[in-house]
Amino acid sequence: MQSPLEILIRASVKNPLQEEINAIEGIFTKREFKKGEVFKKSDSISKALAFILEGSAREYLLNSKGDEITSFIIEKIIFLRIW
Repeated sequence: MQSPLEILIRASVKNPLQEEINAIEGIFTKREFKKGEVFKKSDSISKALAFILEGSAREYLLNSKGDEITSFIIEKIIFLRIW
């Protein structure tokens, strides 16, 4: 059975080798986040790439009053690149 990551790779890359898929999958470590947990703080340097299997993630900015302004929302089976 194909993993969600393998499905995405096969949909994005023409004829990937199984060895290439295995190498990419070997890079990732499964980590679960609780609702409301922060993946990356605004004052930190990004050192991670995420692949969301379940749930969703939201990027937001704080305005001058401290209110959260949502930039975008993404759902499962997508890469999340933080910069």
